[in-house]
Amino acid sequence: MNAYPPMVKAAIERPNEFRFGDYISNGFKIIQNNLGLFIVFALVFFTAMVICQVIPFIGPLAGSLIVSPCLTAGFYLAAKRSDDGKTFEFNEFFRGFDYLGPLIVLALIQGVIVIAAMLPMIIGMVATIGFSGFEDGGDPEFSPIFLLIGFLFMLPI
Repeated sequence: MNAYPPMVKAAIERPNEFRFGDYISNGFKIIQNNLGLFIVFALVFFTAMVICQVIPFIGPLAGSLIVSPCLTAGFYLAAKRSDDGKTFEFNEFFRGFDYLGPLIVLALIQGVIVIAAMLPMIIGMVATIGFSGFEDGGDPEFSPIFLLIGFLFMLPI
């Protein structure tokens, strides 16, 4: 029994091509329509994130849970308006804050996934460095093989 809705079934059955060059050129067209606004927004985004990192403890937390997700969503909303051929003003970049609740939940889920993917690497690093320090009373050494395994665990991130 096939329980897919007709639109999903049509999308699955339709052959799809991945046209990387077209996607990049389309992205540049979207940005070029309002280049000045996008450049100023990039500077505002960068400045906001630097300020968040300077504030002890609460700043990085607020930056990663609130500021970055909301400004990123605002960027996508502005880019969508530009792609649709609509004009927009600079305040469009801050419309991501209208979706604050769902974006915080999304940032928390993303953080849990990142930590879960990094956990085996962190445990392995601690175990490798910690145990090698007990051998012959020497300095702890880091295994290059473990570095490769660590990178493999980083792929899902």
